[in-house]
Amino acid sequence: MTKRNLDWTLEKYNRFIKEGRGKGEGRDYKPWLTIQDMPSRGRVTRIYEAGRIYHFFTDNELRYFYSIIWQEAVIDVREHYPLLDLNRVLNLDEDSLYEKYRNDGDNAPHVLTTTFLITVKNIDGKINYYARSVKSSLELDKKNIIDRYEIQRRYYEAKKINWGIVTQKDIPVVRAKNISWVYPSLEINNDERFKESERECLCDLLMRRLDGSPNVIREVTTKFDYEMNFESGTGLLFFKYLIATKQLLINMDEEININQPISKVILNRNKGEVINDKVVGS
Repeated sequence: MTKRNLDWTLEKYNRFIKEGRGKGEGRDYKPWLTIQDMPSRGRVTRIYEAGRIYHFFTDNELRYFYSIIWQEAVIDVREHYPLLDLNRVLNLDEDSLYEKYRNDGDNAPHVLTTTFLITVKNIDGKINYYARSVKSSLELDKKNIIDRYEIQRRYYEAKKINWGIVTQKDIPVVRAKNISWVYPSLEINNDERFKESERECLCDLLMRRLDGSPNVIREVTTKFDYEMNFESGTGLLFFKYLIATKQLLINMDEEININQPISKVILNRNKGEVINDKVVGS
């Protein structure tokens, strides 16, 4: 196995800039840091979502990501967002707090990053941005962390962007796990086996079988596979898809149990689920 060079150098900084890291939006965005660039301090994760690969260094980052993308108003999430214009925004050349971070290694500029920059589109169509730094609560009393976050606070205040710190205490773990379980089913939209009209038909057929059935969800989806001559697990995949597309409204703050009847899981369709568009941790 090739040993990765984790040293921060001017050459690496220039390469990151040339690669367009920290630039773009949506599927065109490239995070400043990827899991190949950092030494592992625990479990790291890559997921494919919305046309690109996302990189997460901790479970808290991953769970927070799932918590926010579920919200209707969130239209883009950029992870490990670099503050490349930090010095221009704050003019920190003479700031003693920033001095210690200004250069690393081979005179390479030190680049501070924010865990997530979130784009939110309000009901009236207005675009707002939220910056969130995800960190374990056990690390928040460290001097270097405090200093870095103070710089970020000043930066986002100057840019009039709502910034905040998110810890594991702010993240709804059950909701995040449920979302992570159903969200990959959206890849059905890119599955050549199921054209749009067929997708809609199958969703309707499965919904009818679930509606009012006294059987547990697993039994309904298994029978669906048998009747439709599908591979085992296809019915369950479409069950997840119904939740992910919010055609089937359930309480995402309770663990999804497919060994229960749908009547124990589904919310009142007339009331629907209350979607919380407030950015978690704000």
